[in-house]
Amino acid sequence: SLDVAYTSYSRSGNTFLRSYIESLTGVFTGSTADLNCSLHYSLQHAGFSGEGYLNHNAWVCKTHFPLGNEPKMDASKVICCVRNP
Repeated sequence: SLDVAYTSYSRSGNTFLRSYIESLTGVFTGSTADLNCSLHYSLQHAGFSGEGYLNHNAWVCKTHFPLGNEPKMDASKVICCVRNP
């Protein structure tokens, strides 16, 4: 299982929080993203080195599960981002 799963609804500020976590810890965050999608490919080349990686090299891994086709994640802890529209 992973250390921390970071789950959120799309467009709820998850990229901002991932950037904040990376700048505070110096450790990249992973995600369940498909790099064949241009948005996720762009995020990887914009500085999110862990985009598309779902392994123990990333302390925190982002997912939008159960939305879309993203795989289930098994993690010790969960950060759940909820935004009031």
